[in-house]
Amino acid sequence: MPKRIHKTVLNSASRELVINLREYFEQELKNGRSLLPLTNVRGRVADALGIAKSTVSQITKEKFGESSMEENKLLTPNKKRRKNHPVTNPDSFNVDAIRNHIYGYYARNELPTLRKLSNSLREAELFEASLPSLSKLLRHKVGFRYQKADKRKVLMERTDIALARCDFLRKAKQIEDWDKVVF
Repeated sequence: MPKRIHKTVLNSASRELVINLREYFEQELKNGRSLLPLTNVRGRVADALGIAKSTVSQITKEKFGESSMEENKLLTPNKKRRKNHPVTNPDSFNVDAIRNHIYGYYARNELPTLRKLSNSLREAELFEASLPSLSKLLRHKVGFRYQKADKRKVLMERTDIALARCDFLRKAKQIEDWDKVVF
């Protein structure tokens, strides 16, 4: 019998497997014989633990390899973590520069499309990435979205951002002594 490792805390999944194994052996005790033939090892293990036979095969291959001669350490798969994408997470300076670039289109009475924006931002060396990345950046970081106007989609600034800017400009007009203003 293998030696038991002392002071090992089992996680909830392992505890569930222990309960399944105990119930399986209790059923065999009530039955008076084994539920499956002793030669069907993989089937017995899968049935006892309440998992699929393919899972048993996969873990066995992981532990003993293809040749069943070497003995490997079982590793738990790593947790999937969200990665920070530097292309769609620019700093505040670049976000403001891109926003001002879009305002320049409106000042020239042009409608900014993704392709036009992408080309002009590359020329200005502000943003060099794909069109979907630019679209994601405009929606989530810069604060623009596409709205229908004259039966076509147009890039518009979010209303809450536009209102905040208008409110700031109104307050700025009322300031008489600019020497005392701290930003």
